Amino acid sequence: MNAMQDAQKGEVVPLDELHKLQRIDKLHKDTYLGVVYAVEYGGNLKIASTKHPYSAIKALIRQIKTSGGDVNDFGKIYVSISHTNYRENESLLQKAFSESCVGLGKLYSITMQEFVAHIQNCNIEYRDETKEIEERSQECADFFKKMLFGR
Repeated sequence: MNAMQDAQKGEVVPLDELHKLQRIDKLHKDTYLGVVYAVEYGGNLKIASTKHPYSAIKALIRQIKTSGGDVNDFGKIYVSISHTNYRENESLLQKAFSESCVGLGKLYSITMQEFVAHIQNCNIEYRDETKEIEERSQECADFFKKMLFGR
């Protein structure tokens, strides 16, 4: 199994295939699902999470262009499978690479290969708790309806 082609629980795509991520943006519309993603930029890797990876990366590219950066410094993109605990997994991965953090944020001095190797060798859980979240949301809505309308 080639780690760059078949990363456990995700995929690595080149920037010129960014359009393929539009399907994920559409899939996540009106759901609790999201992804962890990593983007190569200028010898570093940005690790983040979002419900809409295509939109997030397009916004990042616009931001780089606006600030005078070179879009050619972008490389491959890793996107995890869809899961509801994507923010939690983003934090776990950022902590795992904290010693490689560059500056104040989500940029790390690691390669995509190091990132993918870590993903394959760690025990990250990719949960889909949609049903439980919907049940809790309904319970909360019912509580407030009862409080407001006495029903």
